[in-house]
Amino acid sequence: MRDLRNSVVLLILYFSIVLGIAQVEGFENNVLNFQAAFFVMLAIATALGVLSPARVQISLYGYIFIWAVVYALVWTFYWRFLIEPRSIQELGVQFLLIEISAGLSYAVGQNISSIDSLLEGLSSSTYPNRTVDMKEARDQINTELTRSRRYNRPLSVLILEFEKANEESKSIEAVQKDLLKRFTLAKVGQILNEHARQTDLIMDDQTEHFIIVCPETDYQATEILAGRIRQAVKEKLGAWVMWGTASFPNEALTFDDLLNTARGRISRSGTPVELSPTLTEIEVPRKQV
Repeated sequence: MRDLRNSVVLLILYFSIVLGIAQVEGFENNVLNFQAAFFVMLAIATALGVLSPARVQISLYGYIFIWAVVYALVWTFYWRFLIEPRSIQELGVQFLLIEISAGLSYAVGQNISSIDSLLEGLSSSTYPNRTVDMKEARDQINTELTRSRRYNRPLSVLILEFEKANEESKSIEAVQKDLLKRFTLAKVGQILNEHARQTDLIMDDQTEHFIIVCPETDYQATEILAGRIRQAVKEKLGAWVMWGTASFPNEALTFDDLLNTARGRISRSGTPVELSPTLTEIEVPRKQV
């Protein structure tokens, strides 16, 4: 956290100095007249530097090199053809300032990414569950669909969406104090883990939806499972659950079609209503694999 604070302060200080100097009329007339393209590159390099480490696997030196290439291209196709060409000194100073901006912003992005990874691990260890990223589970999904086709067995997909939690819930208050929404999602993943079978595949699509692939499960059994999950989330987190489900092979034949069908039913199935207290006592009639 201290590294993030220091890197942010340093980046802000650097920007303040560069922009402050650029506004000094004497400096602009006698020393260096910054070009509009320079400020555009400075802003883009900073924004991408903050965002890149969390999304793209690239090193600090690689990112700085990319902006060296960008700067060379701008000079080749733009500054070289100006009526008043830039001097070598001016081009060199602008190049150094952009490279420094790229390096400082990348450091901020790297610190943010490190803290994000730390919080992700902390939330997972606090509320352990077997939720996996949907992109990483494609092979398992294809395996289950292939088995269902081969043996003509049912398979259902359940999508769960969570509305704003009740602010009076003590569990949610604890999460809100930490300002970590990921803890709430990790807790939800733990609840799903408690109610799903070991053969069910629980996934997170990174858009605050949970997706459960339920082999050997028809539409009616999945509805009962969704009701049990809704009741558990309401009791433990004070949140409402909206859900949609679709079954193979009656309603769709591919995983993407199952997802689309289930998503289309979320609004119809998600009306917040009180559930019967006995719903959580109903055993889900699903065949064991």
